[in-house]
Amino acid sequence: MAPQYGYGDEFESQASPAFQSYVDALRDYLDAPGAHSMHRARELGADALRAGWHVPDVLALHQDALTLCLGRVASAETRRKSILRASSFLEEALGPFEMVGDRFHGPLFATRPSSPSSTRAG
Repeated sequence: MAPQYGYGDEFESQASPAFQSYVDALRDYLDAPGAHSMHRARELGADALRAGWHVPDVLALHQDALTLCLGRVASAETRRKSILRASSFLEEALGPFEMVGDRFHGPLFATRPSSPSSTRAG
């Protein structure tokens, strides 16, 4: 059985258009990093969020997509660089999830002191 990503009624597998879109975008980014590829990553993350996915779903999809992309890389050094570069793509894809988390948790964290030295003793 192919891995599935997402919750709810609609599950995505490696044979799905969503997986292929992510692979294509990641591959483009690994070949030629740039603003356009990062924008695509953020759009894919936003699509996943709207579809009801959770962060673990995106992480699993990314891992499988990266494995597929690395299969065509011959040298160990290029593979190492690709893995490091892919983390930036993943970070961008997770950006929409972070914005939702900030909306729910922002006020709680905003009221806490940033360090013990920032509080004043009475």
